[in-house]
Amino acid sequence: MEIEGGPLRSPAPAEQRDAFAAYLRHTDEKHVAVSAIARRLHAERPELAVRLADPADDVSILFVGAGRGDLEIPLIRSIVEARGGDGRLLRVHCADADPAMRDAFMAAAAAAGAAPPSGGDFDLAISAHLLHYVDDWDAAVTALRSAVRARDGAALVVLLSRDSDDVRLRSALMESRGGFAIRGAGEEVDAWLEAQGIGHFAETVAATVDARPFFREARFAPSEAGRQMLTFILRAAWDDIPAAERTAIGGLTARLAVANGAAVLRARSVHLWIDPAA
Repeated sequence: MEIEGGPLRSPAPAEQRDAFAAYLRHTDEKHVAVSAIARRLHAERPELAVRLADPADDVSILFVGAGRGDLEIPLIRSIVEARGGDGRLLRVHCADADPAMRDAFMAAAAAAGAAPPSGGDFDLAISAHLLHYVDDWDAAVTALRSAVRARDGAALVVLLSRDSDDVRLRSALMESRGGFAIRGAGEEVDAWLEAQGIGHFAETVAATVDARPFFREARFAPSEAGRQMLTFILRAAWDDIPAAERTAIGGLTARLAVANGAAVLRARSVHLWIDPAA
């Protein structure tokens, strides 16, 4: 892919919010992730699954680096719903380096029906996508395992897969500019955990993204929603990407949709369930 221009423009905050909202309207990614978590707990930790669904059971959940709560808030809602709408004993804590984001998350968790935290031991600890952004994986994983050890809880790390179609699209754009689309892909962290001798179970979770907004009459011609979705996927303002690069991205998008056998992209993540035992 030829490089036509200078640095790519990152979307402004409002533009990024609109782009993400458009993406969410056209994917089942969060629903699939929440369902995969519930399915794994029921299969491997049935006693914890029962406790999570029991409104009379005092349960604590830790979310590390929750950000906007894109996965976490839907998960909280699903647990509150399983409790018959009663989340008074579903205690949620957020650990985030940004106090403003932490406060915003806790407000959203409360609005979803969760209660504030009490104590420092947890039944479930989840870190979604944080390891893409931190250098010290050992410290992050150790903290997650320690948080649930006293209660014999469950620890989960969620990361993007390098085989996810959105990562492939981002890679095609960034590699042409000497950059990279992702670090700490799920497969990379899986291999690192194995090398460290840390017991864990890895599961690839596949969701779909409706690709129809990218095409018109079988041609790559993104609608407004499609351009917003591409802005989110590429982390770059679509309309400001040079024409030759947009054409190359369009060709790759079409090939991926054909390979998937439908007008969809495959959004893949890796769920790493980590043994909390020392």
